[in-house]
Amino acid sequence: LRRLLDGLDHGELDLAIGPMPPGLPARYARTPLFTDELVLVTAPDHPLAGTDPLPLARLRDEPFVCLPADSGLRAILDRLAAEAGFAPHVPFESTHLPRLRALAAHGLGVALVARSVAEAPGPPVAVHGVDPGPQLRPVGLLHRTDIALGAAAEACRAFLAAWAAPQIRQDSTSTGERALTKIPAHDQ
Repeated sequence: LRRLLDGLDHGELDLAIGPMPPGLPARYARTPLFTDELVLVTAPDHPLAGTDPLPLARLRDEPFVCLPADSGLRAILDRLAAEAGFAPHVPFESTHLPRLRALAAHGLGVALVARSVAEAPGPPVAVHGVDPGPQLRPVGLLHRTDIALGAAAEACRAFLAAWAAPQIRQDSTSTGERALTKIPAHDQ
């Protein structure tokens, strides 16, 4: 997220799609697009591979793979681990989410990633809901409030806002299918 916000601040980007954490400065307009669930990913042969949801406390002695320490996702992992009574050991960091998924697939650590990353094509992984959970993270369209959007950027913003107008989130149903549910709007 930091790199996206830097791009907006330096005029390199007009729009960005990314997480919308609490406390995002008011200079960024936010249009919610969807909510993505954070999940834990392990190698398919991990001893806890069949556990869903997976209590984070059971991972206290496991290595983790994650984004760097200054990232929002790492802050979430650190907070969840602290709530479970431990500090995560993170021997591998990467800014590339598919790489984190691949490291977990090869047994080098447990990854906390968005479900959309966990279910993307790549090496096989075991996907676990987080206990306590679910851990939901809003994702939206961001732009600067003090910089007028050009015609193309405004057209893109308007299209995405209309697409997301129902303001959906993904919930797992008892059959494992995805259901679409309205979520409350944030400022736009």
